[in-house]
Amino acid sequence: MRTMTWSGSLALGLGMAAACGGGDSVGPPKEQIVGSWAATKVEYVSTTGLGTVELIGAGGTATLVLNADNTWVFTYTPPGGTSEVQTGTYELNGDLMKVTPTGASWYCL
Repeated sequence: MRTMTWSGSLALGLGMAAACGGGDSVGPPKEQIVGSWAATKVEYVSTTGLGTVELIGAGGTATLVLNADNTWVFTYTPPGGTSEVQTGTYELNGDLMKVTPTGASWYCL
């Protein structure tokens, strides 16, 4: 389940950064992205060819909170299930957002 959730959190964060940036290298100021974002789509794409599942459409919910201190909290609740919470830090660089999960040695742009 953790793989599914990470796919959703990264897609949400990256999709938001791309949408705000409008394709240029300027990007939004931090003040415009700080806050709570409700996901309208969280997609899990299998790397083994098993297909794709859209988790919000299946009845799940997901929220990404971007804090002013460059930390984030991602909460995903599957349909009828228990919420999973993940945390980390983020950095803005123009229209890109670098997302680093707590305790991970990797990040995603």
